[in-house]
Amino acid sequence: MPPSPSGSAESGPPLLLDTTVLSNFVKIGQFDLLREIFPATIRIATQVYDELKAGGLDSAILEGIAAAWLRLVAPESVREVSLYREYSQNLGAGESASLAIAICRSWALATDDRAARQAARSAGVPLTGSVGILIAAVQANVLTRAEGDKLLRDMRREGFYFQMSNFKGLV
Repeated sequence: MPPSPSGSAESGPPLLLDTTVLSNFVKIGQFDLLREIFPATIRIATQVYDELKAGGLDSAILEGIAAAWLRLVAPESVREVSLYREYSQNLGAGESASLAIAICRSWALATDDRAARQAARSAGVPLTGSVGILIAAVQANVLTRAEGDKLLRDMRREGFYFQMSNFKGLV
């Protein structure tokens, strides 16, 4: 299970955000919502930052790093580097680094990438994604259900595909 939206470091393991999730929130102008929900636990792999920078979406990330609520991490241990290389055969650099770090450090992972989600499930990594984060925001009363529904529509308009159209019956 990902960290609970309580704001304390004790709320759970750090939450490692992948490129897909970060770009969804940045594109709809809701990057700060992540800080509101998980202020003490957000991490991103340097490879994810590189992907966001290549897509021109890095300015918000730099602000989060400067404000010290977002921290960059990289595969460091021999096992992390080995897993990174292994996953890189089938996944992108950001997904591979995030997955390797999440496995080795027992952190939760937020990704919308289907292959990365399957690999995370197989490895027993606590998992969420853009929709799960929005659900957490509604459950924590950071967003109303109507606001969550609007953000779902905004994400869809920006090209994020998911089957649900609103939170009715979920929260």
